[in-house]
Amino acid sequence: MGSAISGAGQGLPIKIVMAFAAKTHHVLVTSRDISSPQDLRGRRVGISRPGATPHRELLAVLDKYKVEPSDVTVFGLEPDQNRLLALERGQVDAIVTGVPYNLLLEPKGFKTLLYVKDVIDIPLSALTTHDDWIREKRDEVKAFVAAAPKATAYVKTHRSEVLPLLQEFIGLPNQATASRAYDVLRDIWPDNGLTSDKGLTNAISLAGLPASTPHNRVVDWSIVKQAAGK
Repeated sequence: MGSAISGAGQGLPIKIVMAFAAKTHHVLVTSRDISSPQDLRGRRVGISRPGATPHRELLAVLDKYKVEPSDVTVFGLEPDQNRLLALERGQVDAIVTGVPYNLLLEPKGFKTLLYVKDVIDIPLSALTTHDDWIREKRDEVKAFVAAAPKATAYVKTHRSEVLPLLQEFIGLPNQATASRAYDVLRDIWPDNGLTSDKGLTNAISLAGLPASTPHNRVVDWSIVKQAAGK
């Protein structure tokens, strides 16, 4: 979602029309000797790449816990598997990754220090389309936007069916791990396809735009609201 906001803010003719993840599923995973974010001073943290959402989320965490960014060394390590491997090998002391990768690390002695969603309200993923598509093929966009919440509702109410699919799709070792991942992910899927106003403002700010940027510059919620009969 950050890339879409950045692009729209810089003048690309695109709009976010629906949120898939109204909160971030990213987590801060650390070695066992780190007990708080303040302990990151003088440590090495693996992110995806400088300037990307995980990096900006890390900066938000450091800001909340009064840690100067200059006191932390960050390494761009894509994809997530590279961050996991670097943490296991002791090449970094902490990583920003997503659920369920933290669940694969915990049995190896690493800890999930915090969930970023508990530090900052920020949406993570969304459906983005071209302004021309909104004008010229609005019915197609509306049909998709109307169907997606139904899928979300099904996933949220059919746990026993979803767990084996989640386990297979992500490649989790067992259903117990899939169950823990589901409990976290279920909380970030919005029922209505919308973000909170505060979350959108935070996402705009983290994307490098002024927090005062009008929301309608980067999102068009009219279709999802129309599909919901609002």
